[in-house]
Amino acid sequence: MAKKTSSTDNFLSYTDALIKLPLSKFDSLGIVPTNKAFADKLPISIYKGEAIGRDSIIVYPYKNSEVANIKAAIRLLVAQSITDSLTIGDFTRYFGDIKKEKPLIGNTETPLPVEITVDANTALKLTFNSNKKLALAHVTMVEVLKYR
Repeated sequence: MAKKTSSTDNFLSYTDALIKLPLSKFDSLGIVPTNKAFADKLPISIYKGEAIGRDSIIVYPYKNSEVANIKAAIRLLVAQSITDSLTIGDFTRYFGDIKKEKPLIGNTETPLPVEITVDANTALKLTFNSNKKLALAHVTMVEVLKYR
């Protein structure tokens, strides 16, 4: 009997599949096969300018012309039902340690996003709810960043 995977595991696998896509596939058409592969495991919706329910993972690929070193990215707004169980600790166990940076500003009401460097060309930027223990903070948005 196959072990049932959790929505957290499926989300991490989906994120990993996006990370492995080449830069040339970082657009709405290039991610279609990946989205289809996970369609029966996750509630995925491509953002097309109109509102989408909170129970969907909203996927928004974009090319970047504002930040010189980031060529393209895919933003994932995490469905509320998955945010409730998806933590920073899940990402560090799966993808590696958070990039250590000296804060440029003091404490803020909303915590600043953290980054995990996946490889020389790819990083994950995680936005999360406030929590005293970073590893237990619930992730609300993930950005897969491609540098080249």
